[in-house]
Amino acid sequence: MKSLLKNSPSSARLLVEEFVNSSQDADEIVRFTQTYGPLDNEAREGGEFHFSLRRWKNLQSIFRQLWEGRAGRPVSRTFSGSSYDISIHNRRLVSLAKTLEGYLLMELAKAEATRLRKCVRPDCSNPYFVARHLKQQYCSRECAEWAQVQWKKKWWEEKGTTWLKSQKRQNVRKTSTAKRVRTSGRSLAE
Repeated sequence: MKSLLKNSPSSARLLVEEFVNSSQDADEIVRFTQTYGPLDNEAREGGEFHFSLRRWKNLQSIFRQLWEGRAGRPVSRTFSGSSYDISIHNRRLVSLAKTLEGYLLMELAKAEATRLRKCVRPDCSNPYFVARHLKQQYCSRECAEWAQVQWKKKWWEEKGTTWLKSQKRQNVRKTSTAKRVRTSGRSLAE
């Protein structure tokens, strides 16, 4: 497990977040496995292993469903299996994952459910994320900016013509009022 911790993504992003957002492309699955280890085999430094791409994809689908099921809702659920041990050591709860699958399950289970999100952008390439604040709907600045562009386009389509007409009327009023003030100012000065 030491090598898994060494290879974990930065603390700003959970490993389970990396897993659910990984592509189901065979090369990406191999890259993920080379970086973090096999999902359901006990990790042994330098040890050989094999796995089924189909099983990997099925596990990822299960984790995505768990993510979406927990997102925003605290759920009481017990995760147990042969892939991890939980014990009490010096009055502290200690969990030891025997496999990457076990580690991912524990990480997802301990994540704050109200912060687990799926990006609202339909074509987001990494839609699963842990929100930094509770109003966050988009996984990244890029997706939030995309949403702003979409909102502005919609606003212009719905209200742009009306708004432009009202701006022109206001400008005409301001211009005619300014001319009257200048004209009346001259006649008073003369």
